[in-house]
Amino acid sequence: MDLSRLPRDIQLHILSYTYRTQPEALCEDIRNFVETKEELLQKYHRYWIVRLGMSFPTDRYWLLNDFFYYANHYKQTLFGYSEPFYRVFRRGYGLERPEAVDAFVRKLGTKSLETQINVVLGLFTPDQRDDLCVNNMMF
Repeated sequence: MDLSRLPRDIQLHILSYTYRTQPEALCEDIRNFVETKEELLQKYHRYWIVRLGMSFPTDRYWLLNDFFYYANHYKQTLFGYSEPFYRVFRRGYGLERPEAVDAFVRKLGTKSLETQINVVLGLFTPDQRDDLCVNNMMF
């Protein structure tokens, strides 16, 4: 964005927001998200595409499926959502009630696969993401 056409005092006001230090916990959460996503995408690609010879994006559909399976406390969502599932999704803004979570999940299903992966992975805590990488991989 070109700020040069704005008055200097407005430029300085806008730029002051770009230099604010973010809380360390937020920075660590972002780092964990990026690292975990890359690790999981690589693992699923190696297994589903390279090893089993499936076509892209089969690996990403399985990754998203495993996110929901993990969030639902290792129960298929076909049988409904568990309380641990709702606890994960309640982290999203405005999703305090189960009905709101249900509507959100339905709407999320209309979004791109990449968006769905990012949203669900972003709702997990860093500890849950680490658990996904270490303890819940089938390969």
